[in-house]
Parts: sequence; C-alpha cells; structure tokens
Amino acid sequence: MFVAARLDDELWLTAEERDAIFRKVLQEMPSLDYKSSYRDYIHEVELLCVPLFRFSKHDLADLTDQQKAAWESLAGQFTFDGRTVSFTTPHGGQFQFSLPQ
Repeated sequence: MFVAARLDDELWLTAEERDAIFRKVLQEMPSLDYKSSYRDYIHEVELLCVPLFRFSKHDLADLTDQQKAAWESLAGQFTFDGRTVSFTTPHGGQFQFSLPQ
C-alpha cells in the first residue's frame, strides 16, 4: 500500500514497526471504492493525511524519537480543522480538501 510504503521511507521503520503501522493504516483507510474528488496527484496526499490525522500518540509509541520527530515534521506541513486539511503549495498558494470517511 502506497501510504504505508511512504511512511516506511520517511520514518525508516523496522520490520516490527512497519507491521504495526501497516495494520493501523489499513484500519483507518476508507473503503477501496473511495475515489478522490480531486485529480490523481492530490489523491496520494489525501491518503497520506489519513494516518497523520487519525493516528494517536499511542499508535506511534513504538517509534524512536527521531521517527516521531519526522512524523511531526510531516504532519506539520498540513493544517487539520475537523476533517478539512489545508496546506501551502511550493508557490505560496493554499489547497484544501476533506479527509475521506
């Protein structure tokens, strides 16, 4: 799954951490028939935001301090307001979308 693979790349997870994160990602993802209302390029960003928004500190308890810092840095690129996510594009524009249920 794309989201678990991206988190694995960003956080350098061990096999045990990867398995735990992967199970939690699968639990939190929308149904397989979910299709973003935006173009495909934003679809991956939407899916990546699902665990960033829905995982609790408990879900991240097994990560190292460096991995937690990387997680927080990644999540810090987004603003979460309820299910609405916004971020600033590299050109200074703002983009918003709603997280899938």
